[in-house]
Amino acid sequence: MKNPDTDLLTVTELKQFIKETLLENRTLKTENDELMRKNQELLTLLPTLSALNGFISICSDCKCIRDSDEKQPPVWIALESFFAKYTGVRFTHGICPRCARTLYPDFNVSKTI
Repeated sequence: MKNPDTDLLTVTELKQFIKETLLENRTLKTENDELMRKNQELLTLLPTLSALNGFISICSDCKCIRDSDEKQPPVWIALESFFAKYTGVRFTHGICPRCARTLYPDFNVSKTI
């Protein structure tokens, strides 16, 4: 004949084991989902990193950058456009103190910059 106390303990232990396993599975699924999201984010950034390695040809006068596409002839685009295209960086304009002194010699640059 079966011992009810032993069988009950075994069922209780089994239930606890299943509960812990399900909890661990949920935790692993959450961690896996987060790793997959991060991996997708990195894969999205990879072309950007590849595009900006090595040398970048820039015009010494107008500062346009040669944008080379293997399928098309190179085109020259503004520096701001180049970085916006490959990095998502956006520019805003300002003026450095040295240029401000050169362009606006009568204006007291030290008080505003």
